Amino acid sequence: MNQTTYLHTQQDVLASIFNGFSLVAEESSVYFQEYILQVIWNEGFLSEELLLENGQKLEVIHPGVWNLEEGPDFKDACLSIDGQLYHGPVELHLFPQQWFQHGHQYDSNYKNVICHVVWDAKEHQYMPEGIPVLQVKKYLTKSIDDVSAWVNQTGYPYGEKVKPHKLSEYFATLSDTKLTARFEAVGITVFMEKARCFAKAIQGYGLDTVMYRKLSRAMGYKNNSDSFESMATQIPLNELSGEKEKAFALLLGTTGLLPDPSIQPTLPKYKNFILNCWQEWWKYRNYFDSINGIAAKGRPFNHPTRRIFALYLLLQKLSFKPGQILFDLAQKSAPEKLESYSLDVLDISAMGYLNFYTFSKELNQCGKLIGQERRHDIYVNILLPLWAGKALLEKDVRLINKLQFAYRLAGPIQMNVDLKEGIHHLIEPPARARCLKGAAIQQGIMHLNRGLQKQSLL
Repeated sequence: MNQTTYLHTQQDVLASIFNGFSLVAEESSVYFQEYILQVIWNEGFLSEELLLENGQKLEVIHPGVWNLEEGPDFKDACLSIDGQLYHGPVELHLFPQQWFQHGHQYDSNYKNVICHVVWDAKEHQYMPEGIPVLQVKKYLTKSIDDVSAWVNQTGYPYGEKVKPHKLSEYFATLSDTKLTARFEAVGITVFMEKARCFAKAIQGYGLDTVMYRKLSRAMGYKNNSDSFESMATQIPLNELSGEKEKAFALLLGTTGLLPDPSIQPTLPKYKNFILNCWQEWWKYRNYFDSINGIAAKGRPFNHPTRRIFALYLLLQKLSFKPGQILFDLAQKSAPEKLESYSLDVLDISAMGYLNFYTFSKELNQCGKLIGQERRHDIYVNILLPLWAGKALLEKDVRLINKLQFAYRLAGPIQMNVDLKEGIHHLIEPPARARCLKGAAIQQGIMHLNRGLQKQSLL
């Protein structure tokens, strides 16, 4: 074991804990938090002539966008390797072996990484096969101490991580009215593209089935929405409209969420119901494949059993004809009233179960099974474009125009990483986004930002 030298006094140690720097140096290496390496890559504090560890020439056309969610550290990077362009994510570590220590070789989010950027690549035997590696320490144009001090001084705010695009200069010259119109026009284009996709799906599967599958997807969240939609794809809607025990046997059985009363305690009021569900599940279990990934971790109010319960109650409220009943609402309602009417229809609070968590445990406090924000997201992202898709099939121009108008009237969506990123890329100063209210405008910002990233124009 090498001799370890402690470099800081107690006061320096406490400062380094809060500022994100290393406490220890071993031999001649510098140890620090990966965050500093990410800043170096994002700011381009590297010499112009770069060589990968395999000897190929590397040119960083664009470092990518700092990813604040799960997955590689930077997305949508553009690199030239020996003159050939590559587009995709970039992952950063202090040492190459951390790729394997973090389990990236098993994670599909990392399968398209185009470059592994590391501080020190001396442990070359740990380099992931087929992914080029850049060793940063050979090409620094600023010292680690200088970068660290700069980050400490500025705090490196979000605006530094996501820098303005050159288009932001043009958008800054527009009045609020014209800027709103630009983004809203992009939003309407995206809306109609969704409508055309929904129209094809309705042609293939029918209005009720498509609505059922998309409502099921909406009951999930980022990590398990695909699994929720797979569940609805496998279980036909008409199989849920009969006995409640059979419906829950299929929904919970295929997802692995049907509790085993011989192992898991069941609340007394649900005990007979669960036993009856098991009797039904034994009849049908061989006809359905298991759905994986639905039991992803999340907040208690987002527990998948609770979400499945919400889906069933919503379908029950809509008489298991969700497509037709909701489309009737779109046809009969004025565009100014359509959002409030839709959110009321999607509200299942009156059906009870507000403290339902699982069949073994209840929540300490009540909460709506489908909250206000989620109902609004369903309205904007599913109901409106799906209705427009149905109107396209019926060649109902009047209804299409009404739905476009309703979309422009729709309230703002929840702030998310894509929207925040788009605002910082396209709007200067970002605080100006306060005047850009409404789902159509916000989705226009997100779509334009994603398009620029794909074209490597950032």
